[in-house]
Amino acid sequence: MWIWVKQVIIYLLVLSMVGCNSQAMFNTKDDSIDQSDVGPATSSKIEASIVEEQPINRGRKLDVIIPIFDSGLDDEVIGETVWAELRRSEATIFANQLKATLDATGQFAAVRVTPDATATGELYIQGRIEQSTGHDVEISLSVSSITGEDVIARSAAGSFSFAKLINRDGRTIKSFEHTVDKNYFTNLRNDKQQAYQPVFDQASDFVVSLLKKYSEAEKAELGNLSDLRFAASFSEDAFSEYMVIEKGETHLVGMPSMDDPMYQKVRALRVRDQLFIDNLQNEYQGFNQQINESYLLWQEQSLEEHVLKKEAKARSTKKILGGIALIGLAILSASSNSGSNSVGDNAAATATVAAGVAAVGLISSGIHDRKEAAMHNETIKELGQSVDIEMSPQVVAFEEREKELVGDSAEQFQQWRSFLKTIYELEKTPDVQL
Repeated sequence: MWIWVKQVIIYLLVLSMVGCNSQAMFNTKDDSIDQSDVGPATSSKIEASIVEEQPINRGRKLDVIIPIFDSGLDDEVIGETVWAELRRSEATIFANQLKATLDATGQFAAVRVTPDATATGELYIQGRIEQSTGHDVEISLSVSSITGEDVIARSAAGSFSFAKLINRDGRTIKSFEHTVDKNYFTNLRNDKQQAYQPVFDQASDFVVSLLKKYSEAEKAELGNLSDLRFAASFSEDAFSEYMVIEKGETHLVGMPSMDDPMYQKVRALRVRDQLFIDNLQNEYQGFNQQINESYLLWQEQSLEEHVLKKEAKARSTKKILGGIALIGLAILSASSNSGSNSVGDNAAATATVAAGVAAVGLISSGIHDRKEAAMHNETIKELGQSVDIEMSPQVVAFEEREKELVGDSAEQFQQWRSFLKTIYELEKTPDVQL
């Protein structure tokens, strides 16, 4: 009996093994990697999902230039709610923050922060700080192409989606604003995070939306025009024939041959120019890293001081108004009891004095709160004045020739351009000593 049972068990085991092998033979699905519906997915699955989620821009991508922001400084407000040192620092911080946000979209070729708008690119985003108090921030942007065209006006034409546009100095301006939540810095998730990031997210989304109006042919023309505009900065006579200016905008009418020696020279110089500006990005990032801790501290404490100042003002107003009301009641009480008996007169007098004392106490306390609010305002000023970090001058060495560049970033950038001009003239006339 037991022998028969053992034979049946062995027979079933053999059948199960054969079944498993046959399933493996005829299963077309690769089960070499865990395909379970539960637990962490494999790296290949995660990478595939990331690729599917991200928008794919297979078209030509444009180079973007972001000059250091206009600080928005006004002689009438300096020292009241705005401090020159802080705003000049923010002009660089904001440009870097917008660059980082645009880079993260993956919709642009290269986004570069530059000292001014004379650098070569295809789109130019010029920003201005309208307000920055630690709790409220507002920036405004204009966007131009290398042609000189007002890109916002171009995109807004016939569209109802572009709201709150203004015109400043002949350029269409779009503003973005954000108010930092009073509890922002108490949330551990926001540690070391830029409190103003939402305003840069808004601006970035807006700029990306402007690209939808450009065809691939138009993008290619912008690329060619940026090359020729750069070339014309070295030799206008040689390259101006390929461009025409109509209504303040520059357009292509032709292109030089790729074999043109002069065109080849300026293209090589542009590569070197881009490398110089790319190195300049390291300087700006270094500046951001250097100032970041102090700046975040300024934002946090300014927000806290703003909340305390607001609360102190509210307490002050409430107490002073309450004191005035008590004085009024005391006077009314004294008047209404002026004709009563001596006992009533004494009681009224006592009530009047008590009300007066209480009123004076409330008003005094209210004035104290006003002084407290003023103290918080002074604290904000001191915090703003403490952020005074300027970009240091730098000495740059170059491969074929060496030149010392001194001064701030804007001065060095101009010296660099002058150096490129010298190289171009030297290569054009190698027998002439410059």
